Amino acid sequence: MEEQREVLSKCETATKEQSEGKRNEIDELSSPGSTEGRLDPAPTPEVLLSFGLMADLHYSDADDALNFAGTRMRRFRRSLGMIREAADHFETENTHFNMLLGDVIDIGAKKLDITTTCLSTIQKVTKSTPMKWFYTMGNHEFYNFTREEIRESTGMIPRADDSTKLYYSFCPKPGYRCIVLDGYDISTIGPSSAAAYEYAEALLRDKNHAYRDGNNNWFAS
Repeated sequence: MEEQREVLSKCETATKEQSEGKRNEIDELSSPGSTEGRLDPAPTPEVLLSFGLMADLHYSDADDALNFAGTRMRRFRRSLGMIREAADHFETENTHFNMLLGDVIDIGAKKLDITTTCLSTIQKVTKSTPMKWFYTMGNHEFYNFTREEIRESTGMIPRADDSTKLYYSFCPKPGYRCIVLDGYDISTIGPSSAAAYEYAEALLRDKNHAYRDGNNNWFAS
């Protein structure tokens, strides 16, 4: 019996020593200065393509005013500072290109007859950066310009033989092509032709009961 107790005591001592040794090893590996046993951090992946996006500037050199619904104050001149801040950020990020996603100039500029001046002010900001800037059209572009003006004289769309179409493509770097669609080709705002307008109107009358009933309120359900 005494012999069995001695053997058992030796086993317990050996187990305790092994546990202490393992704990010390783990503590050593997990210490702040230790690099042994750690995985190297994953390498930063190569950026294949980066771009900056900004939408709905609604810039106008005009006093603050309420929005269309009369629920919120619009501060048109502040948009200029916003695009300057965005341009600085995009340049810091070294983007391959940037894009303004429509409604660059507010409809109010048309009413004040300052549309061209306001667009020129925005483009002075974009042209001051080393990056290329591209545009898509929003409804306020068509409140301020005709299709022909957008294509021929604003510098927003690459010029082409057909001045009624506003789709285009560009290559920001070898191996990549970006396609910009003409979202108002078939529309009741800035359509590409009379036939396109008629088709859009027929589609609205068929699918939108508010339009069919003569209610052109955008917020009607």
